[in-house]
Amino acid sequence: MDNRFLKTALVAVSVLSVCACRQTVPVSIVPQPSEVKQGHSTFEIQPDGLSVCPVDASLEGLVAVWAETMEKPYAPGTVDLPTGFTRIVSAVSLPPVTAAADRAEADVVLTLDPTLAEEEYVLEISRKGISVTGGTSSGVWWGLQTLGQVLVQSAGAAAPGTAFTVPALTVKDKPH
Repeated sequence: MDNRFLKTALVAVSVLSVCACRQTVPVSIVPQPSEVKQGHSTFEIQPDGLSVCPVDASLEGLVAVWAETMEKPYAPGTVDLPTGFTRIVSAVSLPPVTAAADRAEADVVLTLDPTLAEEEYVLEISRKGISVTGGTSSGVWWGLQTLGQVLVQSAGAAAPGTAFTVPALTVKDKPH
């Protein structure tokens, strides 16, 4: 076998394996949104925190409420509650959510767009950051719930306490 052929084959296999490792895994969102488009890049989340900037003052309260929902006051596992519901708590830990005053420094930017329906939202994740836009604060809330699912899935694939990446996505949804 020719040495040049062997070298070329090894380089080709190396390039293909690097490309395969950089592919993002499709995310699962429940309920299924109206539209999900996955991109080719990722955004890195640092373990020290996820900063969220509400551009509109009416969205400031959402940051605190969403931060509480991302914390885990219960032990991981499944518990049947007296109400008949089942509480399911993932073992995945997310970085703490903090409010940011400067949108240029924030990981997540929350905005309103009056052209969207009341509970409609657009979640965009790119290599530059994350934005959640809603027709009203209700739409932004539903976008944050979707973002939470993406964060849990992505953090679950990383070692605890380390940075992790979320795939580039555009998610559009509204009540059906």
